[in-house]
Amino acid sequence: MFLGYSLGLIPDGYDDDQFRERMHLKMIRDIKAHEDYIAGKIREAGLQNHSFYFFTLPLNQAETESNEIMQHVMEGDVDL
Repeated sequence: MFLGYSLGLIPDGYDDDQFRERMHLKMIRDIKAHEDYIAGKIREAGLQNHSFYFFTLPLNQAETESNEIMQHVMEGDVDL
């Protein structure tokens, strides 16, 4: 399952390594904050005996960027 969401961090004022570290910490915090909600939804659907793989995709503007990504995928405009 791919989860794209707005990261909510502004990269200005950080070098690449600093921003990556801030992004990593924020993603861990965000995932932990939603862990119980996701587990509850899996239980509600009776899927707790199934395996799930979650891939997080942090974006700056999730709505716009996810639509652009899907458009490229649907048009076959992606390099693998």
